[in-house]
Amino acid sequence: MPFDRNLDPTSEYTSLGFALFSNLLLRPLMNYRHVAGERGIEVVPDLAAEMPDISDDGLTYEFTIRDGVRFGPPLDRDVTAYDVAYAFERLATPEAGARYGFYFSSAIVGMTEFSEGTSDSISGIETPDQDTIIFHLRQPTGDFMKRVAMPAAAPLPEEIAGCFDGPAGYGRHLVATGPYMLQGSEHIGTDCTELEPARGFVPERRLTLVRNPNYDRATDDPSIRSARFARYEMTVEEDSDEIYRRIEAGKVDITSGGPGLDEIRRYTSRRSLRDNLHVESGDRIWYMSMNLTEPPFDDINVRRAANHIMDKDFLVRTWGGDILGEVATHILPDDMLGGALESFDPYASRNHAGDVAAARRAMAKSSYDRDADGICDAAACKDVLHVTRSSPPWPAMSGIIGSSFAKIGIALETRAEHDAYSVIQKLPNNVPITSAPGWVKDYPDPFSFIGFLFDGRNIRRPANTNYAMVGLTREHAAELDIDAPARPVPSVDAAIDRCVATLDDQARTDCWADLDRMLMTEVVPWIPYLDANKLIVTSDAVTPYEFDQFSGEISFAHIGIDRSF
Repeated sequence: MPFDRNLDPTSEYTSLGFALFSNLLLRPLMNYRHVAGERGIEVVPDLAAEMPDISDDGLTYEFTIRDGVRFGPPLDRDVTAYDVAYAFERLATPEAGARYGFYFSSAIVGMTEFSEGTSDSISGIETPDQDTIIFHLRQPTGDFMKRVAMPAAAPLPEEIAGCFDGPAGYGRHLVATGPYMLQGSEHIGTDCTELEPARGFVPERRLTLVRNPNYDRATDDPSIRSARFARYEMTVEEDSDEIYRRIEAGKVDITSGGPGLDEIRRYTSRRSLRDNLHVESGDRIWYMSMNLTEPPFDDINVRRAANHIMDKDFLVRTWGGDILGEVATHILPDDMLGGALESFDPYASRNHAGDVAAARRAMAKSSYDRDADGICDAAACKDVLHVTRSSPPWPAMSGIIGSSFAKIGIALETRAEHDAYSVIQKLPNNVPITSAPGWVKDYPDPFSFIGFLFDGRNIRRPANTNYAMVGLTREHAAELDIDAPARPVPSVDAAIDRCVATLDDQARTDCWADLDRMLMTEVVPWIPYLDANKLIVTSDAVTPYEFDQFSGEISFAHIGIDRSF
């Protein structure tokens, strides 16, 4: 299956994993309704009996555990506040390989100290009894309830999860709290020395989920989960043609991967197939990242010129055109800001095809354009390493990216990689520009875009995601044992903290919109080019159909199957 940590909730970091956890397998304190649009991004109580009590200063959250929620086989016991606390301890244990622990360690008092081994408990988490868990925060955190709705924050049974020191082991022994469990969970065992993986999950081959006999529908909210099926069967099929043949024959109902260009053309051109292609808001931006520590992109005028010159219209057409999304003109997906920046385009050009004159005016202000003619004439603009992907549509994009940059005197040396992320995420990060990355929200708040991608304190080993190195200081560079930036690098850390600490929803949205504007005009780390849609193909039998705005996948919690089609 396309999971990167074999369904270990602490470290699994894929949209399909998020969907299966929150729709079917786990019950975090808070959750989502798993429907499309604004209603789908409102947090509602799940394991929590009700909304938490929040202190007036926004620093303390007290949750009460819902009665009657039990772990599935092989444990067959009630879920307690201690199980939730253990999930956070595992998040803060370096050996567990938490992929997005930053969201919690940056918010909860004492998680960093526990992670570093200077404390044997997380001081900011209290469990006065088995039904109560209290979080103490480092600062007011307006999206905290969305963070505790993430799968890694769901309760974990220490007696089984604690058997695994590293990532990926627990996933094959996962104990469910939701309406479904791994087939064969009753045979996992409870002795660390004799555990057997559930037979329903064979990584890279198949996943079978069956009813959890300990799930009590009376403890759940039907707006979160309809749970209509007796079982789910998922298999890996690498032949995309075979996948769509089986869908159209009614032998398979959904695919987790998006269709390629050939499938898109077939589904949009045939009347009999059009209703089976669902186009949803993807909450994803595809972009080029420029490294603010590497010449010539350590000069903001070069970065501005790069945004002016890029033919974004061509790039979007290379992807497949309007059905894949709209031209991106700023950092955050428009839907994540409620459309607040839909008209914001600081590098506007006719038909988004690039503006040579504006680009050359920006370049003329650069220290790398010694005669101020709008063409870079410094050695730093020759043979500039550009890392991209080797799979479509990136090879087709590389030509227009190279020719666009050539108009302002920058000659790219393009290197196509099968696994480009392994190159661009590795420190020391000396890749001047990459067109490989895209980013989809981790949860429905702009912090899950901007906080992860631009917080200088989040530049880290082993998998750095701040490719632009925004906010890198000389001191932090020394800690990471990488070269210090030759020029001061702008930081947005203080602005991020200000937005995070804003508790009012509208004021927080306004704060993030202002920061997006600042990033695009005063920092300029990216050339965003595609505000992408999510495309899902289903068979005729999938009815009702629903989309899960939280995970960006089909809503496993609410879809139905009608075999009369």
